[in-house]
Amino acid sequence: MRNLVCLLVLAQASFFLGCNSPASVDGVVPTKGTVNYQGQPVAGATVTFAPDGSGRASSGFTDENGHFEMTTLQPNDGAMPGKYKVLISKSEVVGALSHEESIAYMEKNGKEPTISIKESLPVKYKTAKSSDLTADVTEGGENDFTFDLAD
Repeated sequence: MRNLVCLLVLAQASFFLGCNSPASVDGVVPTKGTVNYQGQPVAGATVTFAPDGSGRASSGFTDENGHFEMTTLQPNDGAMPGKYKVLISKSEVVGALSHEESIAYMEKNGKEPTISIKESLPVKYKTAKSSDLTADVTEGGENDFTFDLAD
């Protein structure tokens, strides 16, 4: 009886431990790259690999050197093997104010401040319909891509 109780306790403990493990996707391979625009590395851009057909999308963000690592579910876990449309964007909010600055502006001018979004990269790279960038992620391949953006 004692062995049965121990077995049940161990089974329940392993069930709960298994439930707390991070989600993952089988078959994801390390995928990285670099984004350049006008000959310079692009920092702070969002890179998205949109699957050509069925599959899972992955994304990453460029660092100060324009380097990125793709994420499917876990940080920097990579992308699934397959063909992708690549989307790259970088937006900046122009005219954003803190809460206090916004209230002061409204009291002074009688209206809300104007806020706009400025695209730092050519808009054509932002959507799957207009981007001409592609990537073919392969199992066992290097999967290191360089994207040199042009106007």
